[in-house]
Amino acid sequence: SKSITIEDCTALAPVSENAAYRRRTFSIGGQLTLVQRCQSEQGFRDFTTGFVAPGPNVFLECRARDALGYSGTSESWASGVLYDNVIIRGDALRLLNRGAEGQGAGWTAANSVIWNSEATHLQTQSAPGATNYVYGSKGLIADDTLAYDPRWVPPREFVRGSATQPASLYVAQLTERTNADAAKRIARSAISVASDGARSLRDEEFKAWFSAKYPPRTSHPLKLEGAQFTIDGQPAWTRSTGYSWYLGQAQRPLARASGPGITRFTPGETGPGATDDLEVVAAGLAPRSVFAQHYGLWYDRRRINHNFYGSPELPADDVTPPFMEMPWARSGQGRDWNGMSKYDLTRFNPWYFRRVKEFADLADARGLILYNYFYFQHALQETRAHYVDFPWRPVNTIQDTGLPDENPAANTFYDVSHPLRRDLHRRYIRHTLDVLKDNTNVVYGFDREYSGPLSFVQFWLDTVREWEKENGKKVYIALEVPKAIMDALLDDPVRRPMISAVDFQNWFYRADGSLFAIEGGLNKAPREQIQAQPPTNRAGGPQQSYRAFREYRDAFPDLVLLRKTDNFPAITTAVEKTIPAAARAKMRPAAIVSGQPATSWAMAAKGQGYLVYTMAGEPVELDLSADKTPYQLRWLDTATGELQPAAGSPVAGGAKISLQPPSEGAKRPWVAWLSTR
Repeated sequence: SKSITIEDCTALAPVSENAAYRRRTFSIGGQLTLVQRCQSEQGFRDFTTGFVAPGPNVFLECRARDALGYSGTSESWASGVLYDNVIIRGDALRLLNRGAEGQGAGWTAANSVIWNSEATHLQTQSAPGATNYVYGSKGLIADDTLAYDPRWVPPREFVRGSATQPASLYVAQLTERTNADAAKRIARSAISVASDGARSLRDEEFKAWFSAKYPPRTSHPLKLEGAQFTIDGQPAWTRSTGYSWYLGQAQRPLARASGPGITRFTPGETGPGATDDLEVVAAGLAPRSVFAQHYGLWYDRRRINHNFYGSPELPADDVTPPFMEMPWARSGQGRDWNGMSKYDLTRFNPWYFRRVKEFADLADARGLILYNYFYFQHALQETRAHYVDFPWRPVNTIQDTGLPDENPAANTFYDVSHPLRRDLHRRYIRHTLDVLKDNTNVVYGFDREYSGPLSFVQFWLDTVREWEKENGKKVYIALEVPKAIMDALLDDPVRRPMISAVDFQNWFYRADGSLFAIEGGLNKAPREQIQAQPPTNRAGGPQQSYRAFREYRDAFPDLVLLRKTDNFPAITTAVEKTIPAAARAKMRPAAIVSGQPATSWAMAAKGQGYLVYTMAGEPVELDLSADKTPYQLRWLDTATGELQPAAGSPVAGGAKISLQPPSEGAKRPWVAWLSTR
């Protein structure tokens, strides 16, 4: 912005945390801005400038009392700033080189002046070729690195400690530039509060205006139809977008590459990489796509430096945005690892949940999906930098959570036999559901990186089920957990009906057909478990990927498989059109095939039927030693979608049998279906 005047404004009684990027009461980011006769109290940066504010900008006859931090330039390279007759009570007035502070702010002022002002301390430093000056001002001189060399800098024509003439540099320059009446034009003038004969709006007029300006939003609800999420009858989950919780940065040249973030917060700054405009975020998403939301890996961006994770002794002005806001509220008590007040885990951050709710409303109106994860385990494992400012760590909360002071902390966090932790988890889960209960386009996730025990996922589902019964609502739930935990829950007759969708995380079939899957409850992150495997432990390519896809499509035909690519859609069409879903749903993966482990697998329902996939069209051996049931054998030609009776059918069970596809030379996928009728 430019050519802005802010005058005769008073800011009193701030309530925010006393830390950097907060209480920047009067902050200029543009040019040709005049802030005059304004007052502030208990600000952290009462009168300041933002990143590369081009200037010139003026603070004239401004006053700060009980200042909790210095005024002056605080971000990189603000040009042409004038502090004219400014008084700071309680702290300093500075134009300086901040070095590595403030995300490497470096030189914060260029060609700037402090004129006839007063502060507890005065500090002026000058970059080469961009001199800053102090004239006629009062305060303890903290330092003055102004290079005095008559070849480059004229003698300093000012006297410290007493006012100099003219009384106001701004007014003098304004008068010189315009005319003698300039001072009168910027003088304080009374503003009438009388109506001056204007009539009042009638209620119906106001309602008509309001309805025109804020028309009711349309709704495009998310539905689950035929094992697929849909919106307006079209396939949904067309694309997934998350946010860069790791690399988010507030500096403008870097911010756009950070991607959108619902709960990323840079106080006073709106835009990419800072506090996103959610309307803009929603408008930029593909139709019927999904935004994946979870709380951040850390609160303060200093944690991105894993080698130095800071300490609570650091001054509060070292807090570094953007902040990844957490669901829990600050208590106003004590001092946490970031130098701010500790969390109260029984209360919730209204800003965080207001933002999540606002985006959920936009998703309903625009036909998008909010995929809201309850947890994000990353902070509870691996390096200390992940964990130091986690809200549940004892140093950061007023509650006695019983968590360790060092990582790994996951298994303790997930142990809900501890009465307080159980209550805190339950409060958080229910509050999230309460906030979003009226939204139609929310899918609830658990944690993509989860490697904890089965018991905690069961607790989470049971808490959700309890809330559903109390509120008479059914929510969409997606699971992305270790395979053994996912399988146990899908075979759980009580919890299975709650699950709408799954995704495969941290497990796969190798090229030889063997399974790799991380384990739950080890107190080790998925990455730690994966990196402990030999380099040859790799996924087996499209056929083995399709095997994973096919196993869950067969066993759970009503389940949505998120983000799982169908590498062989013709086979999928043939199988699901020809073989009844009810028959497939009874089957589970079984290690009863030999002969072609890299290209063959079986789905089994003992005493009821089998599906045997041979992706290369090769003969396979099926072990029916434990099943003496006779079966009718038919072969599904995946190219034509036709079933062909097999020679030698029916097949007697109780032994190993050889299965030979009808067209051995074709070397293409076939599916053997063994059924009792």
